[in-house]
Amino acid sequence: MSLESAGFEARIAQLEHQLEWVTRQRDEFSERTTQLASYVDELTAHRSGITPARSSEAPRGITFIVAAYNIPRQIRRTLLTLTPGYQGFGNDSTDGTGDADVDVVDVQVIVVDNGSDTPLETSDLDDVVPGVELIRVDGHPSPVFGLNKAIESARHDTIAMMIDGAHLLSPGVIRSTMEIRQLFENPVINVPQYLLGAEAQNLLPDDRPDPFETETADLAEMGWPEQGYSLFTYALKATEVADRNPFQWAETNCLITTREVLERCGGFDERFDEPGAGMANVEFFHRLTHDPDNQYVLLAGEGSFHQDHHGTTTGVSVDVRKERVDRFHQRNEELFGYRFPALCRSPFVYGVVRNDAQTVPTISTSYGIERGRVLANLAKIYVDHLVVGQEPPRLHLTSRVPQDEHVARPPLTPTGLLEPRAEAIGVTPADLDYLGVLARLHELRKPKLYLEIGVDNGNSMRLAKCARVGLDPDFELTMTQAFPTKIFKIRSDSFFANEGWCANHLKGGVDLAYVDGMHLSEYVLRDIINTERWMNEDGLIVVDDVFPDRMEMAGRERDFAAWCGDVYRVVPILREYRPDLTIQVVEAFAGPYRKGLAMISGLKPGDPTLVDAYDEIEQRLADGDFTATSIEELASWAQPVPLPDAFAVLGHTDVFGEQQ
Repeated sequence: MSLESAGFEARIAQLEHQLEWVTRQRDEFSERTTQLASYVDELTAHRSGITPARSSEAPRGITFIVAAYNIPRQIRRTLLTLTPGYQGFGNDSTDGTGDADVDVVDVQVIVVDNGSDTPLETSDLDDVVPGVELIRVDGHPSPVFGLNKAIESARHDTIAMMIDGAHLLSPGVIRSTMEIRQLFENPVINVPQYLLGAEAQNLLPDDRPDPFETETADLAEMGWPEQGYSLFTYALKATEVADRNPFQWAETNCLITTREVLERCGGFDERFDEPGAGMANVEFFHRLTHDPDNQYVLLAGEGSFHQDHHGTTTGVSVDVRKERVDRFHQRNEELFGYRFPALCRSPFVYGVVRNDAQTVPTISTSYGIERGRVLANLAKIYVDHLVVGQEPPRLHLTSRVPQDEHVARPPLTPTGLLEPRAEAIGVTPADLDYLGVLARLHELRKPKLYLEIGVDNGNSMRLAKCARVGLDPDFELTMTQAFPTKIFKIRSDSFFANEGWCANHLKGGVDLAYVDGMHLSEYVLRDIINTERWMNEDGLIVVDDVFPDRMEMAGRERDFAAWCGDVYRVVPILREYRPDLTIQVVEAFAGPYRKGLAMISGLKPGDPTLVDAYDEIEQRLADGDFTATSIEELASWAQPVPLPDAFAVLGHTDVFGEQQ
């Protein structure tokens, strides 16, 4: 090693040491800042707050109705959070105030045992909540029947309903509810729901240690239940999306309202008779919050925290949950003819939102930390570029191999086909850009449902001005999607194998499909077969990468940045086995490289020919049939047609008239 290299290595080591020190200092400062914020919250709880003047007819009691099924340990912890002591009424307050002068509120607690394998007994719970009432319901897998029965037994006019009894409440729920009752005539109160833990429950492995014991140890270390609001530091928003609008909720596990509202609007809909109640809680929440005579109030500074107990949707994998929720939605459509939209009514927001409640992340605690770091860096990049008057770069965050393919693999020298081919056809070079061709197809055909296999960054999907479904096991969107979009992080074969998913998400038929998935002929052929099943007869399938401009781009192994794979082989296969299809190959380019597009029309969604012949075709592919040895042979199979002629066959004439 040269002296220059040795000096360079020493400087790198020094910089790494400095970076480690700076990172440690930053983390310590962040921890101190968090502690300071908690102290400020505790101080303001003593010294300030918004408390409306009480009227002479202020409610003096509240009934909690809690449904339970096979959660004997979790229900005890839930009931603790409903007690007057925990909720801050008396000297044993755990809300940090210790205010002994707060008026006493009578709390009635009704537990609905929805057919637990081992029935709950009053003696199991009475030491936590003296006088707890127990209703046992057998023969109904859905908890809605027991909840409605308990509503009839409520002795107070203020009623809180918890459809999943494994939720812990923060310490200010009752206090805030009593104050809200004096401000609003018909309040419907949403206590926002969170997941308990440092990682999303449904993303954890099934063989993890007993979650109840893990939570017990973690809660004790946090000082809970004495420090009731510490729950926010051990919580996640119940979603896997990057962010969550803090004022939009589809449901709540603790909905509080009045007897008069329930008598006027009705209780839980007992047609939701499936285990777990399906969409009953969402429907109930939506019905009550959208009644114009009710006032929707969000307790943004309080929370309902779900304990990990392998619940109907929280204790299963993402794929299982999607399938289960899809089934719930289908049941909902059977009952009402439509799916419930996201909450669109703006809430009254009540109460003090503590610092901890403002920073609850999604997915995991570590994700929340990294998200904050990445967004801070992103902001700095954009600020720096705006200061010097430059356009900010388009960034791409990935955990995979670097996505700059021109760096990852050697480039091919362009053959220079673009301009002469455009001139020969009578169009501009821009017209032959594959995204431009797709954009024209969207504009002219105006599909109602668009399917894309191989979404990648969303660059082609964003062209659709309609409902869109995308399939890609490894997509990473960098393009905004403005229209209703569903993208499944799954292989196309797996998606199509699930008949329920296809029937649900592709119902009504696909009008335009773009196949740009795995660049291997057998995969593309299966994508075409599966896609045609769900197409409308007058629909159009567009297949990418069928006409490369050189053989180096047409191999099954990717050696260069520009690559089409052996997708070209599906064209002669389709012409041999499905001569009834209209297949038009057009020259289309990605930058300077020709990749080609095949437009397939004359579809017959029920045709079994390719399915019946698939094993034979796959063997022929393995044997080397339909393999071109030169670009001339490949072109003879492609039989390309000029772009304007292809559009004319589809019924779109004079599309390029001004340039010819």
